[in-house]
Amino acid sequence: MSLLIQGMIFLSMSLTGILLGLWLDFYRVLHIKSTRWLRPVLDIMFWLVVTAFVIGALFLVNNLELRLYVFISLGLGLAIYLRLFSKWVMRFYQFLFRVLIKGFQLLLTALRPLWFPVRFIASIVDNFSLIIVTLVAFCYSFLQNKYFQQEKPPSA
Repeated sequence: MSLLIQGMIFLSMSLTGILLGLWLDFYRVLHIKSTRWLRPVLDIMFWLVVTAFVIGALFLVNNLELRLYVFISLGLGLAIYLRLFSKWVMRFYQFLFRVLIKGFQLLLTALRPLWFPVRFIASIVDNFSLIIVTLVAFCYSFLQNKYFQQEKPPSA
């Protein structure tokens, strides 16, 4: 393997380390905002995604050949990201979550006045369909008794 190819692999795995840092910050924001029972699920999801991403990157870059410089470049990329970009990305993720939560709350507030009319119309439709089904069942049983009666066997 030539030095140029090893340099390209080193650079690619450093970029992979930076992308892992992005995912780590996303996970950290989710971890802060999550409930206690959700944290183990988030931990498992984080490690599954990270493992799949690193294996996929290793497969694409150098056919899963594990060398020491691959791990060094992953760690170096992650360290560069954490040192230079993590603070701003965390702020952006927190801002994004606040905007999404406020937007969702605003949507719920806007839709809340429509909830009573929708439930009222749904109850009317439900009652009407129940009446129709009851009438159809009554007509069916009436017609079945009137026109499709089996003859009684003669008594002995």
